[in-house]
Amino acid sequence: MMPQHSPTSVRFALGVATIGAISLMITGCGDGVDATLVTPSIGVHTSSPAEAPAPSDPTPSKTPLGAQIEALEIPAGLEPQQLGEAYIELTNKWWNAGTEDPQALKGRRDKEGTSWAKLAPVIAQENKVIYAPALFGADWESNPEAVTAVERMVKANESTLSNFMATAFRSSGAIGYKAWSELTGTSVYGVTVGERLLQLSWKDEDNNKESTGGEKLVPDGGSVVINWKTVSDKEYATSVR
Repeated sequence: MMPQHSPTSVRFALGVATIGAISLMITGCGDGVDATLVTPSIGVHTSSPAEAPAPSDPTPSKTPLGAQIEALEIPAGLEPQQLGEAYIELTNKWWNAGTEDPQALKGRRDKEGTSWAKLAPVIAQENKVIYAPALFGADWESNPEAVTAVERMVKANESTLSNFMATAFRSSGAIGYKAWSELTGTSVYGVTVGERLLQLSWKDEDNNKESTGGEKLVPDGGSVVINWKTVSDKEYATSVR
């Protein structure tokens, strides 16, 4: 029997929590930013609530694309708990990808002569090219469930980038916004040759209190049922519900 989960967890399972009435308003080309934070459109994963995940560099990497993808892929044969932790770690990195180096991020904006509002979706699309095949496999675009999850993950990454841009450059010593999730449970619901079905549960966290003094923007958490398929020495998600 398939496990039951709430509508909130289903939204999260597809890589998105509801984006509320809070709207994004990032303007200006200087260090000052006029912005209202958006409600992040996904929650996912780090091992410690005191330490946000280390995302990717916001400047285009000189490392070949294949090597970047391979570095993120989940190895086959992990125990269920290990697989859950690997999923949380990977999706946390994707959620925050592009926020690692504020000065590199600012340097890219200045070099390209663009605005924060225009740069966030560009970086999110660049990150998709790396993270989508790492989590869902090279043929993810032929899998409708993966396509849905990927596009929502892209929006999640974009919203976190927008919040980071809105907070990291307000003043000297400003703390940029980040969000992550922590694994709270793993259950096995079925195993066949080369595939297995796992339910993962988690709680969501962010640093909005430290960043702006405000309340947590991410949802409390949820659960997701993921079908995993082994391909050679890697394991990829084929459905997320």
